[in-house]
Amino acid sequence: MNFVSIEFAGFLIITIILFYLFPKRFKQFQYVILILASYIFFCWNNLFYGVYLILATIVSYFGTFFIDKYKNRIKIKKFLLIASIALSVAPLLVLKYFNFINSTFSLLFSKPFNFVEFIIPVGISFYTFSIIAYIVDVYKGKVSCEKNILKLSLFISYFPKLLQGPICRMQELKDQLYEYKDINDIYFLPALKRIVIGLVKKILIADILGIFVDFVYADFKNFSGGILIITAILYSIQILMDFSGFMDIALGVSELFGINLPENFKTPYKSKSISEFWRNWHITLGTWLRDYIYIPLGGNRVSKIRIIFNILIVWLVSGLWHGAAMHYIVWGLYYFAIQSVNVILNPLYKTINKKLKLNEHEKVKAIFKIFTTFVFVTIGWVFFRSTGVKNSLSFLKRCLAFYDFTSFSNGKFDNFYISMWWMAVPLGALILISFKTYIKSFLHKIFYKTNNKTAKSILQYSSLLVICWICAGIYIYMKGLDVTQSGFIYFDF
Repeated sequence: MNFVSIEFAGFLIITIILFYLFPKRFKQFQYVILILASYIFFCWNNLFYGVYLILATIVSYFGTFFIDKYKNRIKIKKFLLIASIALSVAPLLVLKYFNFINSTFSLLFSKPFNFVEFIIPVGISFYTFSIIAYIVDVYKGKVSCEKNILKLSLFISYFPKLLQGPICRMQELKDQLYEYKDINDIYFLPALKRIVIGLVKKILIADILGIFVDFVYADFKNFSGGILIITAILYSIQILMDFSGFMDIALGVSELFGINLPENFKTPYKSKSISEFWRNWHITLGTWLRDYIYIPLGGNRVSKIRIIFNILIVWLVSGLWHGAAMHYIVWGLYYFAIQSVNVILNPLYKTINKKLKLNEHEKVKAIFKIFTTFVFVTIGWVFFRSTGVKNSLSFLKRCLAFYDFTSFSNGKFDNFYISMWWMAVPLGALILISFKTYIKSFLHKIFYKTNNKTAKSILQYSSLLVICWICAGIYIYMKGLDVTQSGFIYFDF
């Protein structure tokens, strides 16, 4: 079920009503309602998806149960850890990577490749990583083993985080998922505001920019270099608005049930380095890779060569996690190369920085760092968006003619799906979101001129309703033109 759909709106309203229907003495029914709702949500398009989720829950339940039971038997405990992780990862490896591995071997040994079609549940990469984190944390004693299989089932299947994260740890949610929620203690307005911001990011910015991006990428070899650079920049904005928009909706929906999920974004395009960017983009994946791959391999506590090796493993895992294709591996190797060069040249950079007294020009230096980081990230997104390594390199090669904008005047956009004036919509929405702090302050003054609490509430809810109607109108219009992009980009991962 898609967050941006009438079905989801109806599903959410019914779930909220049922969730708050029970008094405190029946508090266990609240998390049972959430489990049922989560499975309905997950199995909406295919009932078979639920089988994977049930099997994943059973494996993690019995795996952690026996790890806890034999916690003083080191060898048995370690065997159970490996077995539990292997069984948890097996469906992901088979469903997502079997055809990729098979095609690679077929290419290497010049043998025919037979594609096997699997039913791959949306979100399998996300909930598998969450399960692995839980198993490892039980093994290390960071979190207690959950003996109630229904409670564990809710942690794994909780629908706001199921499809695209955030990748949660048990210790982050355990105290929230199972305690009783009183409707009078829930702050509905901030949650609804966050959902609306997510819809604006998705529908008014990401989806409209996506129409332009898809149009150019479909025939990029016939577009001039300047247009390709604009397209690459627009895709950088599109993927941020698409993914962070989903997160805003997911976190807002979760807040309606009194459950706060971890943040996944922190203004990533203001980062001054690639390392900082990945601390601010998809935060829960970054911390997962750090805690369960990088640090166990030795982290920064080893030799420089070993650090570079550790970085390589992290980025290979990250690339493969995003997709079973060579361009995702190259995308991972691209960031590995950048971070490895940084590890090697960082002492030299510090020396130059000190001798040239660059710290005296902090503002200029900060702007330069933000700009160069954004350029490197945008280049990385070309590998991410393209359909293959060859196309990525060809796209970047054509970008070298950055001065050429002739595609705007030679008829290349004559068959564009919508009027170019539509591009003003995401631009305006992007400006509003970028300056939301100032807009919030302005609206605060308007809303709070009156002391009438009812009037304040009506004004605020009416504003949200108007924005929702605008989003719905544009969504329906685009759907009528058959150019809407209701799916989220990260659904593919």
